[in-house]
Amino acid sequence: MQAIDHGTRSGSECIFCTPSDTAKELLYYLVSCGNYFTTDEYNIRRKSYPHPLILYVRTGTLRLEYDSKRYTIGSGEFAIFDCRSAPHRYYADCDGEFFWAHFDGLNTHELLAHINREYGVVFSARRYPAVVDALICLMDGHREDRQLGEGECAQLISTILFSLMPIGRINEAVYKQTSPVSQVIDYIHCNLNQDLSVKQLSALVFLSPYHFSRLFKNETGYSPYEYVIITRINHAKQLLLTTDMSLDRIAAAVGYHTEGRFINAFSQKVGISPGKFRKYPF
Repeated sequence: MQAIDHGTRSGSECIFCTPSDTAKELLYYLVSCGNYFTTDEYNIRRKSYPHPLILYVRTGTLRLEYDSKRYTIGSGEFAIFDCRSAPHRYYADCDGEFFWAHFDGLNTHELLAHINREYGVVFSARRYPAVVDALICLMDGHREDRQLGEGECAQLISTILFSLMPIGRINEAVYKQTSPVSQVIDYIHCNLNQDLSVKQLSALVFLSPYHFSRLFKNETGYSPYEYVIITRINHAKQLLLTTDMSLDRIAAAVGYHTEGRFINAFSQKVGISPGKFRKYPF
């Protein structure tokens, strides 16, 4: 349908969707979406709204006030945030075009809280092209009385959300072996029984601990400390299942000074003790 929001120009579209009970219970789902051509009079202000929102600016600029902070969403950028969690306002200060979608389902609110806290609110479309492609597919899939299947919608929304989570990037070939993070990852895997503090790891690549930690988190999704712990636990699992080494020897091999510290760390991360893990059939 043609949009009637104040500040929208001719050609603007707005589409509403009603998810099934199954989609509400089991899937990510689309609530509404649109393609707006705006003037400098476009202005949306809310204390709250039940569903998260993504805004992709194709031309012009949108200003965003969210959670007591101000953002500029320029041409070729998008913002994603949970409208339910804080008062917000977004508005245009010049003519422009943007796509938007309200969505929900599954763990959307918790996931967005993590994304906004760890990675931000405004992102470059050039860096995350899959997000923009998925958003436009959602819009195109509902134009002219077409109706994307709820499974297709869920897949597209999943692409939007999980494209912003860098977990798993450390295994991609795009990371050159000369990068500081790649160098440190190689060092960690070869020296699990050594001191692997952030201070020591950052010194290996001649960076400050603060700058190194931010770079590592941005590229891997983990803090250096988290990555060391997870790598130690994963190696311990392998030793538990493939060798008859004692727990104190395994603890030393993966960098724990005492068997007790190893057991506590393993139990906290895995949910069972190393001894029980070793007895489980795999």
